[in-house]
Amino acid sequence: MVRNAQGKWVLSAPGCAELGVAGLFAAGKRGAELQEFFKKGYEAARPGGWDPMERIKDQELDGVLAEVVYYRQRHAAL
Repeated sequence: MVRNAQGKWVLSAPGCAELGVAGLFAAGKRGAELQEFFKKGYEAARPGGWDPMERIKDQELDGVLAEVVYYRQRHAAL
């Protein structure tokens, strides 16, 4: 994840087209709505990605009763 020349956060890999970070949470969007969504950044994300109480609301919306979160020690310093 890097900032591109326009200052937007994007996913970038050698030999691949840039993908706006909104592409990480574009599930359920199609056609013109999806194309417009790709132009957005983190402001398009649901707060359940970082707020535990909002995550519970997302789980209820999705019909999820339980979730397993795997923790990796090497990410603890990040």
